[in-house]
Amino acid sequence: MQQKQLGHTLALLANVFFGINFIVVKLLVPSALAPFALNIIRVIGALVLFGFVAAALPKGYFKPIQKQHWPRLVVAALCGITVNQLLFVKGLSITTATHGSLLMLVTPVFITLMAVFFLKEKLHSGSWLGLFIALSGAVALVLHKNKGTEQLPNMWLGDVLVLANAIVYSFYFITIKPLMAVYSPFQIIIMVFALGGIAMLPFCVQSLWQTQFGILTAVQWWQVGTIILLGTFGAYVCNVFSVQLIGAAATSGYIYTQPIFATVLAAYTLGESLQAYTVIASACIFGGVFLMNWFKRPR
Repeated sequence: MQQKQLGHTLALLANVFFGINFIVVKLLVPSALAPFALNIIRVIGALVLFGFVAAALPKGYFKPIQKQHWPRLVVAALCGITVNQLLFVKGLSITTATHGSLLMLVTPVFITLMAVFFLKEKLHSGSWLGLFIALSGAVALVLHKNKGTEQLPNMWLGDVLVLANAIVYSFYFITIKPLMAVYSPFQIIIMVFALGGIAMLPFCVQSLWQTQFGILTAVQWWQVGTIILLGTFGAYVCNVFSVQLIGAAATSGYIYTQPIFATVLAAYTLGESLQAYTVIASACIFGGVFLMNWFKRPR
């Protein structure tokens, strides 16, 4: 029982960290850091922390990667870190934290679609209905421009990039699933971050080189540290151990809490407001995903 409680606590904590991450990224990008510069700083910082943890693990914890698994691991790294993070931070920089966090809720929808097309899973008609409702809510959110967002003329593009990020991240989940049966989740995360970070360098090195680190304030350095420690390292570690304790299905269910934390924090720190249209669209996303998962349960 204690292990289950710990697992649920870690899953909730991971989504609190992800919710905080939306806000801190908005505070830093693009006013203090370019999106691609923050991307590579985030990945390198997280890798350093993962390295400290890896050094403390017992000898033999990491298995040698089998030759046939390298292509899948590389694709997972490109989808889960490189493309995913480039799209996410760039998209979030030109949309609102509220929109970004709500649109990330459609990730289970894209995972389900890919499972249908690539893994040949069967869906109940009720799941298809939920999938349609959730996607309709996401499209409505993208097409609607909130009042008070005149300073974000390309907000629709930011929403599209966040949605594209959700699609790529979904492909990462499908790609990584067979590897999780062979290697420990923690080993997979370290390898994915390392390979994804290397692939990210050509896209980010110019932005990193042009960054004037000397003009960053103490507060902004704390924000960078928060993104690395909580929004990246902490969130991923909490998710990994939560999956081990309560399973992937129960852990993924906590994604519903992420936009709640992000929306409340966005209203308090960024002055973002929830309008009736946004509430209706988000209700479609919430309801659609819930309906889809409800009919996916074993009967």
